[in-house]
Amino acid sequence: MRRRTFITILSGAAVAWGPLAARAQLPAARPLIVFLAAGSKAANTRYYSGFPQDMRELGYLENRDYII
Repeated sequence: MRRRTFITILSGAAVAWGPLAARAQLPAARPLIVFLAAGSKAANTRYYSGFPQDMRELGYLENRDYII
């Protein structure tokens, strides 16, 4: 009887551990940066291009570390 109880507890722990282990393997979410301006992206190029350039200088890359 002890062996069956031990096996039952062990298998229950393995089933409970599965979703926790799978959740730990998800990639980290990247921050989303929203730029709100009147007009098209082409019309606001001087405002839009400065931010990614400064982020590159700090060591951050667009689509790797953040999303605009």
